[in-house]
Amino acid sequence: MKTRLFRDTFTILVAMAIAMLTLPQEAEAQTDYGLKVAGVKVSSENCNDLSVIPGVTGTAKYDPAAKTLTLDNATIDAPSGKRGIYAEEDITVEVKGTCHVTSNDMEAVFLGNGTRMTVKGEGTLNAACTTDNESAVFIEPDATLTIDGCTLYAKGAHGICGQDGTSSETLIVKNANLTAEGMGMTISRLAVFTLDGCHIILPIGATFDTDQHAVCDQTGYITNQKVVIEKTPTAIEAATLASPHRHGIHILDGRRMGMPFGDLPKGIYVVNGRKVVKH
Repeated sequence: MKTRLFRDTFTILVAMAIAMLTLPQEAEAQTDYGLKVAGVKVSSENCNDLSVIPGVTGTAKYDPAAKTLTLDNATIDAPSGKRGIYAEEDITVEVKGTCHVTSNDMEAVFLGNGTRMTVKGEGTLNAACTTDNESAVFIEPDATLTIDGCTLYAKGAHGICGQDGTSSETLIVKNANLTAEGMGMTISRLAVFTLDGCHIILPIGATFDTDQHAVCDQTGYITNQKVVIEKTPTAIEAATLASPHRHGIHILDGRRMGMPFGDLPKGIYVVNGRKVVKH
C-alpha cells in the first residue's frame, strides 16, 4: 500500500515538474511587439505575413529588429470596435504604392502614450475613420507622429488630433504631402506642429496657432475645412514645374498621368505646367 502511494505521489510530482518546465517554453514561443493591426496583436507568429489577420490584404509585414511595419499596396480594414494600426512602441511605417487603413468606429491610426511613429516611403497612405466622433489619426500625450517624404490622407470626424494640446502631442511634416479632413477640427489639440520643407496651401492663409493648439483659418478660428500641406519644391523642381513646355498632367514628382483630369483622385497635380488642386 505504501509502495503504491509512493509510486503515485512520485508520478504526480514528475508530471508537475514536466508541466512547470513546459510552461516557460510555451510562453517564450510567441513574442508580442507592442503593435496591433486590425485589432490583432502582431507577434513572432504572424509578423512575416500580416495578411493572415482578418481584414488585412496586400503585402503587410513587421520587422521587429528594425521596428518597421511595411505596407505595400496593402489594405487594413479594422472590424467594429478595433483600430487599424495601434502602436504602443516606437515604430516606422514604410509605405509603398497606395495603402489604406480604415476603421468604422475607432481611430484608424492610434499612437499610444510616448510612442514615436514615422510614416515614410514613396507611397500614399489613406487613413480613414467613418464614425462621426473619432479622429482618423490620434496622438496621445508625449507621442510624436512624423510624416517624412510620403503622402498621407487623413479623414474622419476629425483629421489629426492630440489629446488636449498641452501634453507634448507632436506632429512633424517633413518634405511630405498631407491632406486632412474633418467635420469637427481638422488638425488640432497639438502641442507642437512643425513643417519642414513643406507649407500649407489650403485653406489660403491658414496657420498653426500655438495658443489654440490647432490649424486656424486666416480669421483666427480653428478650421474644419480641408487642410492641404504640400512639399516645397526645390529651385530645380520649381523651374521644371513652371516650364510652359511641360504639357499634360503630372504628379509632383514629375510622373505623367495617363488619364483625364476628371478621372483622377483628389490631390495636387501639375496641369500644363501649373499646379492644380483637385477637391
